[in-house]
Amino acid sequence: MMGVLMVHSIPPGPGLFKNEPILVFGLFLTFFIAHFFMVFIQCAAGGRFFLRVAALPMPVLIPIVFMLCAIGSYSLNNQISDVWLFFVFGILGYLLDKADYPLPPIVIGLILGEMFESNLRQALTSDPDWTLFFTRPISGVFMALTAISILMTVRQIRKHKKGLKSMLNK
Repeated sequence: MMGVLMVHSIPPGPGLFKNEPILVFGLFLTFFIAHFFMVFIQCAAGGRFFLRVAALPMPVLIPIVFMLCAIGSYSLNNQISDVWLFFVFGILGYLLDKADYPLPPIVIGLILGEMFESNLRQALTSDPDWTLFFTRPISGVFMALTAISILMTVRQIRKHKKGLKSMLNK
C-alpha cells in the first residue's frame, strides 16, 4: 500500500489523513463495502466448501495441512532450513504430546519469550540489582500472584492424583 501511494506521489504517514481526506475516505468506504461482499460470498459458497473440507478423511487432510505449513515456513524467509526446523519442532511437539506434556505453556513461552527477554534486559540495564522484581510493589504483587498460581496448580495436581489412587484402590 505504501508503494502504491508513493508511486502516485502521495507521501504515506499521518499527514495522509490531513492532506488527502477524500482518498482516505474512499479507501475506508471500499474496505467497508468489500467486507459485506466477502461475508455474502462466504455464506453463499464458502460454508459448503469448508464443510466438505472438514469431512475429508484424516489420511487425505493431514498431508495437505503439512504441505501448506511447510510452504508457509519456507515463504517466511525463503530458506529451506526453516522447513527443516518446522519438521524438527513438529516431531518434538508430537513426542511431547505423547509424553503428556502440556503444549499450551510451551507455545505461550515461544510466543512471549522474546518479549520477556528484551524487557528483562531493559530492566536489568536500568538497575542491575535483580531483587527489584521482588521489592517494588507492583512487581512484588505479580511475583506473589505467580507463586500462588504455581502452588495452587501443584496442589490441584496432587489432589487429582490422590483421587485417582483412591479410586484405583477401591
